Amino acid sequence: MSKTARVSSAAIWVLMLASCVTGVTVNDDVVDESEHTAAAELAFVAAPSSAKVCDVVMAGADPAGVADSTQAFKDAMTCSTLNGNIPVFVPSGQYKITQKLTVPVAVSLVGTQSGGVGVNGPPNYDSLPRLNFPAGMNSDAIVLQERTSINGIQLYFSTQQASGAALRVTGVGVDIRNVKLTSPFYGILGADTDNVGRIHVSNVFMVQPRIGVHLGQTLDVSRVENVHVWNNGGIVSGSYGFVFARNDYLNASNISVFQADVGVEFTDSTNAATPGGSIASISNLQADACVTGVNVRGNARVSMGASTVFVHYYGMVAYDSSTVTVSGTQFQTNGGATIWMRSANASATISGCSIDRTSKASPSNAVLVDAAKYITVTGNTMAVYGHGVMFHAAPTLGVVSGNAIHITNPYGRAWWGTWGTGTVISGNASNLLP
Repeated sequence: MSKTARVSSAAIWVLMLASCVTGVTVNDDVVDESEHTAAAELAFVAAPSSAKVCDVVMAGADPAGVADSTQAFKDAMTCSTLNGNIPVFVPSGQYKITQKLTVPVAVSLVGTQSGGVGVNGPPNYDSLPRLNFPAGMNSDAIVLQERTSINGIQLYFSTQQASGAALRVTGVGVDIRNVKLTSPFYGILGADTDNVGRIHVSNVFMVQPRIGVHLGQTLDVSRVENVHVWNNGGIVSGSYGFVFARNDYLNASNISVFQADVGVEFTDSTNAATPGGSIASISNLQADACVTGVNVRGNARVSMGASTVFVHYYGMVAYDSSTVTVSGTQFQTNGGATIWMRSANASATISGCSIDRTSKASPSNAVLVDAAKYITVTGNTMAVYGHGVMFHAAPTLGVVSGNAIHITNPYGRAWWGTWGTGTVISGNASNLLP
């Protein structure tokens, strides 16, 4: 006599789907184990690309967004794990999701779109299938475990998520592409306690997050590219575009932040087991209408280039034992110093940049040195309603050379203050020298 077993509703759905494809017969709740194994191996449907996938609609999801589709998504992910981690396909439509979804290891959620997408460009985000989560949800929406991916899907909260993340990453090798997130608390969160190394985030558009991307620990090369954080409701205190803590060899490019308290912050990990800050390169950053453009804290070592930082108060602030190199970047600030050195252990090299600090609303300086270890300011152009380089304290070593400094305040000077014998100032051009 053949052995029989009771199976879950998810397995029943897998077998029903297989029966459509292969003709396997499924009794109500008792099946032959040999039939279950054979059917599970063949449980797939043909997507528009002719790939083998587990389809959430065939699992019972409602693309009209009326019925709760949470269980159907879970069943489709079970189908994937039973069939070699083939993709979970989300057709066009809107889906009501009422609980957190956890994507199993090595499973992919793949959406479709009605609009076009360039070869290297982002999708028409609003054409992507949309997952509607509860207003003010107070938990993570989707958890991405090791080697999972999400591609071509929107996550939507009608009012801002109260806590948690739209996409919570807990393992290494996660791939997030072509995604729109509306009103999350955290858009993408990798906590300081979770190694999310080798993460790849690309073509992501966020509307009104409290914190766009937080990567607390990536102990391997990671990439964040073409990610845009847009706060159309104005600046909220404590809001951040990007926060990077312990990130080994992080490469961030073509990222933008509009109206956040802080555009980008580099800081140390809060995890005592893996202390330290980021080793990071950032290029083509656009920070617009933020209070502060870039904060560099802790032991972070950051190189930034070819960027535009037009913000209300501070362009870049260096704290603690951080080291920063900035080149080929345009800065414009209205309230405070454009570049502010705040620690006797912090170092910075500023070269080939354009610094506009001409606002008369609050006279300040292009570069303000309250304290610094090493400071090099070379080959920059500055227009300043204040001082070009202001030394409130002498750095250990410094160079100010080859800059063109136009002072628009008759009381300002190209450089001023106390810089000591360890600082060389030479070869600068200015209309108001000391």
